[in-house]
Amino acid sequence: MGKPGRRPKTVDSPGHRISFHNSLESPESLLLSQASPPDNSELQAIASKFDAVVLSTADPYLRALPTSEKNLINLLFDKDFFIQHFVFGPSFASGMQSKLHVHFITWPTILRESFLACSAGFVRAHGKALESSEMELSLGATALQRLRTMTVNRPAEVALVLSLGTALLTFELLTSSKHSHAIGQHTLSLLRPWYDSVALSPEMDMDVLCPLFLDTAHCLLKREVPVIRYHVRDTSIVDRYVGLSSTLLPFLYDVCILGHRSKHTVLPSNSELDEGLESNFLDLEEIIQAWRPSPPVAFAHLFSNHEIILLLTHARVYQEAALLILHRLRYPFGSGDREARLRSQNIFSEFEMCFSVTGQYAVSAALPFLVASLEVTDIGQRQEILCRVVAGKGELFHHVARRQQRFLEDVWLRRDQGKEFSWFDLVDGIQEFDILL
Repeated sequence: MGKPGRRPKTVDSPGHRISFHNSLESPESLLLSQASPPDNSELQAIASKFDAVVLSTADPYLRALPTSEKNLINLLFDKDFFIQHFVFGPSFASGMQSKLHVHFITWPTILRESFLACSAGFVRAHGKALESSEMELSLGATALQRLRTMTVNRPAEVALVLSLGTALLTFELLTSSKHSHAIGQHTLSLLRPWYDSVALSPEMDMDVLCPLFLDTAHCLLKREVPVIRYHVRDTSIVDRYVGLSSTLLPFLYDVCILGHRSKHTVLPSNSELDEGLESNFLDLEEIIQAWRPSPPVAFAHLFSNHEIILLLTHARVYQEAALLILHRLRYPFGSGDREARLRSQNIFSEFEMCFSVTGQYAVSAALPFLVASLEVTDIGQRQEILCRVVAGKGELFHHVARRQQRFLEDVWLRRDQGKEFSWFDLVDGIQEFDILL
């Protein structure tokens, strides 16, 4: 058994290639097949409710933007309409608003299409319309082409690439969600040569955590290797996307490495993992069990009680989810079920305690919810789970939610048939599989 804080001995990252150009052969392949556009006057009417004061500026390019575009972009800066869906609470909203605003007024010509597409897609999803307009598709295709041709030649350009990539990633999740992971990985691959240097900047930490966490979460399920292993610069970071869990990220990366190795390790029938790999699993399990979040000294004064509970719940359920994933990488359904069920129950207990105090089950916890749900055998609880998948963020990211519902139903059906199998093998068979934070 390893000591807490010690990394597994042989967790070596295999060569990793980004297949962005192959998976997205043209900008249009990102998007849904074009449908008849909705009445744009309705979209503009919603956007016009927000004054364009945020974009009042001396910049001639910004002054020349049509009022309808200013209003649409302005929606991305609105805390109640847009930002609240991507932060833990009000304490984080101003920071995200400022970041979006600074990025846009710094690089308006490059970010224009991605911001407009993201805003238009969000307005559509907010109104529960599923089909994208031609306007969205055209803007998204243009923005994607920009990302495909970009290079990072100096550290100052990292923030630009991250802003463009994150806006496009969000738009794709709102639209079809078929290639959001490819977009995120390509974005991270562009900054990877610069990551060791920019990771020392607190500003870069804030920008990179969202796509990095999404990439890691996806790779946990697919047993793939994330683009970047997070460099812990400050153990007391409280991030608007990942809360107190940034220090857990390196260990989640290590889980991905073990998953990838076990996926590609050919074993004789009914045999266990080789001794070295088994030792790595045990070492990493001990490390994750010993992990604790490190809140800043003034934690209780910086955030509301409501936010503190959400942040602590998020950290605990991700820790439990990591341990559950480690367990299921070694034991398929039908083996080790008791421990897996206990891990699942721990996650749901955290959700219920959080809900009893805050009125919310958790924030940005789709991955723990999904892996815990796979262990559920009660029919009534399964129905509640399917309803919760499409509630909250699932209403906005409809395509992601529906795919996760179908995945859960498929896993449950196979379990009910008494089959011994690994749910990771089912994930491998789903080409278009995305996860929300």
